[in-house]
Amino acid sequence: MHVLDAVSVAISLAALCLSVAVARRVTVVLNGLQKSGIPSSEPAAALTGKKVPGSSLADERGREIPAVGSEESPLVLAVLSASCSGCRSQLGDFRQIAGRRTADSVLVLIPGADDASRELASEVADVGRVVTGEEASRFVSALEVSAFPAYLSVTADGTVEFASNSVANLRGFVEEPLVAR
Repeated sequence: MHVLDAVSVAISLAALCLSVAVARRVTVVLNGLQKSGIPSSEPAAALTGKKVPGSSLADERGREIPAVGSEESPLVLAVLSASCSGCRSQLGDFRQIAGRRTADSVLVLIPGADDASRELASEVADVGRVVTGEEASRFVSALEVSAFPAYLSVTADGTVEFASNSVANLRGFVEEPLVAR
């Protein structure tokens, strides 16, 4: 019976040591991410400082849509997906923020050309310009957006000055309205 107790204690100690080692490694990795400026819960933050892959896109009708801000104000660029539950749950807040800006200072990209993507596009068409389908997919892929939703602020020279996966962070960044509708 004493041998079993000793084995149980040894196994428990080994498990404890392994748990502490894993916890320390996770802490080191997370601290490294935070020091590099990339919060672990915000994959979009890695886009900050990047250049967008072009100054314009074409919408479904072939019209050229600017993908950069103007000298007066940055462009709010939202990347949404019809299959993204976070996109749906944040849609009301996004519409409220976007609705406080001029329509030409908001661009929504929705990769996909299915019925759900077209429905989502119709839900945001009144707050900004919308590009869907292959053109949106190409742009999103070239920009290397890794998680939806993604909310970005793009300057006139095409630099992403702000990026977040949370509309709440966008609200803080774009607090003041540009032009009331």
